[in-house]
Amino acid sequence: MLCHFSDFFSTLFFVFENTKLIIAPQINNFQKNINQMVILSSLYGQTSNNYFQYVNIDAYCKENNIKFIAPMFELKYAKKFPNFTKKSGLLIQLLYKNRITRGVINRILKKITYKLDTIENVPYFKEKLINRNICFVSGWYFSSPKELSLNRLYYKNQFQPLNSILEKKSKYFDLDFDGITLGVHIRRGDYKEFLDGKYYYENDVYIKFIEKFIEISQYNINILIFSNEKIEEEVFSRFENLKISKENVDTDHYLMSECNYLIGPPSTFTMWASYIGKPKCFQIVNPDGQLNLEKFIKY
Repeated sequence: MLCHFSDFFSTLFFVFENTKLIIAPQINNFQKNINQMVILSSLYGQTSNNYFQYVNIDAYCKENNIKFIAPMFELKYAKKFPNFTKKSGLLIQLLYKNRITRGVINRILKKITYKLDTIENVPYFKEKLINRNICFVSGWYFSSPKELSLNRLYYKNQFQPLNSILEKKSKYFDLDFDGITLGVHIRRGDYKEFLDGKYYYENDVYIKFIEKFIEISQYNINILIFSNEKIEEEVFSRFENLKISKENVDTDHYLMSECNYLIGPPSTFTMWASYIGKPKCFQIVNPDGQLNLEKFIKY
């Protein structure tokens, strides 16, 4: 369901007035200063899903001169990226930051948010955006590949991590190494249950694909392994020039983006690293599948 921004704030004012949180002057001033816009009312999934959810809508709005804000996204992630441009404004940030007001807003938004819960919804939603209808939106299925491609460098700058993370590169990458770096994403944890464990692979699957990559590559190879579970180093001791990252999610995202190639199960985690960085990705959809360099994709 699409709604007018003024309708939302009229409802919000009524709720706050009856709970003795009188913010009418701020609301009225805010209404006078806004034009039509799109607001991402809730986030979907985990970190990489949130990133793609945000940039797909933001890029489309950016290319079509439509205002877009994502208060919850900014509260959750903006502090991690010093170049990130905040768009929500102080009032919106304060409303979302307070647990009570955020709860009130979320209850209202559940009734008036347009849900992108199927791919079929996307053309209708894009039409409404172009026609300048104001709406709150949630869901995962909005996609704007053309606009994402046009704005790759913009988002690479927007999502450049903190210096404390950038400095970790020298720990895992030898700048004098004459060759390429293969990143291997061993996704465990939640993948044991996701799709009934379809993409939960044991170590022998990853070892096989690393060996295949070494066979088809004409370069010296540095191997960097990432996982959301502890990896025993001796399991991969057969490979030279191999390191295992023991960093957090944000650092792993950055280190992955500095690799030349990535191998792993289907995951937005590696896709995001490819989008903002260097690597081409090969997703292991079949543990018995074949590997060649043409199957690596740049996202």
